[in-house]
Amino acid sequence: MEGSTMGRISLGSGAKFLFDDRSFVIMEELEEDNFECKNLASGRKKVFPKQFFYEALEKGEIVFSEEGKNTTEEVIRKNIGADFSKLPDKQKDLAKFRLFAIEPLLALEDVKSLNPYVDARLAELNDGGYHHKGYNFSRASIYRWFKDYKQSNCNIWSLVAIYDKCGPKGKLINREVELIIQKMIDQYYKRREAVNPKDIHELVIYEIDKINEFRIDKEKLEYPSRATVYRRVQGRDQEDIAKSKKGGRFSYMKYLQVKLQKKPDRPLQRVEIDHTLLDLFLVDEEKKIPLGRPTVTTLLDVFSGYPLGVYFGFEPPSYTAIMHALRHAISPKNYIKELYPEVENPWLAYGLPDLLVTDRGKDFMGDNLEDACAQLNIKLEHLPGKRPWYKGAVERHFRTINQSLIHKIPGTTFSNIFEKGDYDPKKNAVMSLSQFLKVFHIWLLDYYAQDTNKGVRGIPSKIWESGIKTYGEPDIPTSKLQWEIALMKMESRTIQRHGIRMDNLFYQSPALHTLLRKIEVEYRNKDVDIKYDPSDLGKIYVYDPFEKTYFDVPCTNQEYALGLNEYAHKVYQRIANAEFNSVDLSALARAKKKVTDIIFDGKSFVGKIGRLLGVGSNQVFSDKPVRNQETVPSKSSINKNINIFEGVDTTNWRATSARKY
Repeated sequence: MEGSTMGRISLGSGAKFLFDDRSFVIMEELEEDNFECKNLASGRKKVFPKQFFYEALEKGEIVFSEEGKNTTEEVIRKNIGADFSKLPDKQKDLAKFRLFAIEPLLALEDVKSLNPYVDARLAELNDGGYHHKGYNFSRASIYRWFKDYKQSNCNIWSLVAIYDKCGPKGKLINREVELIIQKMIDQYYKRREAVNPKDIHELVIYEIDKINEFRIDKEKLEYPSRATVYRRVQGRDQEDIAKSKKGGRFSYMKYLQVKLQKKPDRPLQRVEIDHTLLDLFLVDEEKKIPLGRPTVTTLLDVFSGYPLGVYFGFEPPSYTAIMHALRHAISPKNYIKELYPEVENPWLAYGLPDLLVTDRGKDFMGDNLEDACAQLNIKLEHLPGKRPWYKGAVERHFRTINQSLIHKIPGTTFSNIFEKGDYDPKKNAVMSLSQFLKVFHIWLLDYYAQDTNKGVRGIPSKIWESGIKTYGEPDIPTSKLQWEIALMKMESRTIQRHGIRMDNLFYQSPALHTLLRKIEVEYRNKDVDIKYDPSDLGKIYVYDPFEKTYFDVPCTNQEYALGLNEYAHKVYQRIANAEFNSVDLSALARAKKKVTDIIFDGKSFVGKIGRLLGVGSNQVFSDKPVRNQETVPSKSSINKNINIFEGVDTTNWRATSARKY
């Protein structure tokens, strides 16, 4: 089985997908959020509702095809694809340099002549001494990298050296189709303000249909995806912005200087992420023991002011929190009506960001996030230190949570109680995580998203809907399993006869044993790349360099490891070492039992119980199975009299202001 690479697609005409072992292509977007699709084998047509695609993707039942070099084969295959992060450092570094080399040119695509821009960029690279740093480049190579990257829908795999060893080759956009796209942009987009990128895509399809009417099947043109057409339109827009200034090298450099500060003009163009600690103690649902104070990790769409995703957990800022928040952000929020029937409005925002903006916290600066973003084709930007105003949208959102939600909880505030040290969490903490999440969803979707937001000068839900209507559906991953693995933490381990050992846990399977035999024949080095979810050590994913795929390998002690988080495992190891002078599985199990007994007796670990138990919002909704549900229309007005605490016992609730890390 050959592997595919991780990619992103926009749901619309021309998108290919595999479902129930059958390949389809979306032919046309119909009214009422339906799509007419054609079976590529039989030619039969079938109508699928939009919600079907999102639910099937969430369940891992559908895989989308990609376009371009080093991406997906023309024949769609269902598999776990090649991971950019597993490449040798030299290959990754070279691919990232190539992206860096062409990055200023990407906003200038489809210009009549790239020559002055390429020459300007070449001069910059020469002035920067990159030849002396070991990078080879020329005018021709910059042109080639630019072409490959654009024709692969901006997939970083197209910039990886030794293409035949990095992934399956794909079909490039037909030159004739490219000319049709440019013709429609020239003829309609620049002359009629009412025409948007979605209209251009439909006009392109209409033109292709007219041409195909007189051609035999094997010579017919294929539809480009909506994402492809949108990128062509966007590139033409940026070209006009540059030309409206002084032209030549000056306008090119001037545009580069101001582009990062430009206000987003569409959803997902700029997304900010950050953490904040809530001064609110939560309790265990059943035992009512205090879990500690939750930290919320939020991704906010700057264009609309609409939250893209959240994660509430009890660990301090970490890649684990970032991973769960990204998972929630990318996924359509199909769980709302099942878990929270009281909520009147759907959670509209989802999809892959174009740009993810972070501060310079160590949790954001590691290799895990950098490689995940590269694999998901998300540009990552770390802001300069001590400049929080560069990330003002998410900062304002945290203040709104504090003032509009936390301070509305009945009862007195904590004031300076934490500083005085006289707060008793057992006495005051009465709200469970599930209760808080219910209140949060009502507040967020029925109040915050429906109210006027001064930062975006409008209502977030309406701005999001308007942006999607104009620019098309958000990009989504081509495969659920691929993007989940892309977000996991990465390590390198050696395969032994007994399997793989990671932090005194052992992982073994027949597939791993088969891989070991193949490696012993082909290589001397038995090291392999692995991915794992730090919130569940029950299994790891091992990269097969021969098949270019990942496969899962379970822990040999599922009773201990299933659902166990990385932090708790480290605590159990310390206890096993200190009290039992051993870290074998028996000692770990005894340590785990001892800690569990102490937790539920309420004798210790106050403030860290939630982290030890691995409690987080991902357990409540992110990983829930998706069921069919009716799409709820967004309300056009806000209910100012909404009682977000209806049905929840709020006696003795306490809170203080939310604190920023």
